[in-house]
Amino acid sequence: MENGLGEYAPQIVAMLLGGLTTSLGTTWLVRKPRGHEMLLSAKVPGIALFAIVSIGLGGGAIYWIVTSMLDSVGGQPELASAGALLLFGLAIGLPMSLPGVMLAWTDARANVEKKQERKDRVVTEDDRRAYAEDLARQLSELGDREREVKVSIGGDGETVLKLEGDLTAKEAERLTNALRPDLKDVGFKRVEGSKRKNWWARV
Repeated sequence: MENGLGEYAPQIVAMLLGGLTTSLGTTWLVRKPRGHEMLLSAKVPGIALFAIVSIGLGGGAIYWIVTSMLDSVGGQPELASAGALLLFGLAIGLPMSLPGVMLAWTDARANVEKKQERKDRVVTEDDRRAYAEDLARQLSELGDREREVKVSIGGDGETVLKLEGDLTAKEAERLTNALRPDLKDVGFKRVEGSKRKNWWARV
C-alpha cells in the first residue's frame, strides 16, 4: 500500500514554517525602528552583499533538496528529516525577503533625502498642509478601518497639527512622540485634539 502525503506532514510543515519565518520575519524586522536604523546605515555594497548571500543560500538549499530527491529515484522517495527541512525553509525564505528589504531600504533613503531637502529650505504653510494630508492618508491605510481620524492644520500661524476623531489623548501622545522629528522638520509647534476632547502635546 502506497504511503499518503500525510506521512510527510511534519517535514512539509517544518519547511513551510522555516520559509515563512525567514521571509516574513526579516521583512517585519526592517520595518521596526531598530531595523530602520540598520537600513539607514547600510550602504549599497552592504545591501548587495546581503542579496548575494541570500541568493547563494537559497540556491544552495535548492541544489541540496533536488540532489537528495534524485538520489532517491528508483525506490520509495524519502524526504529529509523535519529539522533538515526547517533549515531548508529558512534558507529559501531569505531570498524571498529581498523585495521587502529592498523596498524598506529605498523608502528609508527617500525619507532621509526628503528631510534633508526640508532642512535645506525654508518650510512653508503648504509644506505643513502637505504633511497633514500625507499623515491622514497613512492613518487611513494603516489604522483601524472602523474609526476615522481627521488631520488638519491651524492656529498660531498654521503651526498646530489638529487630530480630530476617535483618538484618545494617550494614543495621540504616542503618535506625537513617534513623529516628533518629522513634525519639527516642517515647523509644527504642537499637536491638538478636538475642543471636545481638549488635549494637546508640545512638539
